Amino acid sequence: MVNQSDVARLANVSFITVSRVINNKGNVKEVTRKRVLDAIEELGYHPSSLGRALNSNSINTIGMHLRGNLSNDFVHSLLTGIEAGCKQHNYSLLLHFGDESNTLQPYFERKVDGLIFFLTELTTEEIRLIEKNDIPCVLLWDQCESKVVSCLFSDDVKGGFLATEHLITLGHTRIAHTVGPTDNASARRRHQGYITAMQSHKLTVADDLLLPVPHFSQEAGRQVARELLQRHQLPSAVFCVSDLIAFGLMDALREAGIRVPEDISIIGYDNSHTTAHVYCPLTSVYNPVKEIGHAGAETLIQHIHNEPPTESNRIFDVELIVRKSTASP
Repeated sequence: MVNQSDVARLANVSFITVSRVINNKGNVKEVTRKRVLDAIEELGYHPSSLGRALNSNSINTIGMHLRGNLSNDFVHSLLTGIEAGCKQHNYSLLLHFGDESNTLQPYFERKVDGLIFFLTELTTEEIRLIEKNDIPCVLLWDQCESKVVSCLFSDDVKGGFLATEHLITLGHTRIAHTVGPTDNASARRRHQGYITAMQSHKLTVADDLLLPVPHFSQEAGRQVARELLQRHQLPSAVFCVSDLIAFGLMDALREAGIRVPEDISIIGYDNSHTTAHVYCPLTSVYNPVKEIGHAGAETLIQHIHNEPPTESNRIFDVELIVRKSTASP
């Protein structure tokens, strides 16, 4: 059966863009919209179940709220996993986009069977409403104090530790770290792993080694590079909180004549699809994004059928993938 991921691949766009075209929401360029519609026609895709979810008291429909930067491999892999889990149990996935404060209202109106939240810190009021309305709920890459919400996330503390220890083992001592947004639980855990590794090897974490970034993007990585290039001395290595930041950092440094890994080692996080195909293949921490998405959908459907899993919190293992962007100083 053809699904939205198939349409996205044929049209060479993201899962998000296909959903926006189908729902006639969001800013999509006309040429892109036509490409998606042509792919839908060519594949014979019929999003009728989604239409019913939007226009009736839906059954077999899971709602998911998305906010922030959505145009990246991480989100695409996550949605691919979630959609596969939904499809396996004949559920539709209803996506809602936006940064508005009242994130639950659209789902109350649609009467979805359950909710998935991604990297969203649920407020006390949101948890109260979820519990009051008895809505099955799964939270991905974050945790909350509620017995009715299942939380699934990767072991980012371990991932941050593995990345940093790899650099230390190579002989690096001045290891910088791009510190993600404070409201991002995953970024906080990766930072904790970095600090733990540095301290366990009795290495000083000087203030100039901590490089705050406002979001996970290549532009944020390029900004880090501009800041580093103004200094008299570069760190010998940088642990980036995401692959996107690492890509931007590497590109900007290369433009300035700084070689990776000869002049500086760089390590990313997530092991996204392009890590092995950039000009200097990127060492990265494998993050089981697709698997967590699939498991999140299955866990939620268990809740919907009153079969709560044995573990309210599930932590998924991570793995260091060593490539050519890291070497001895």
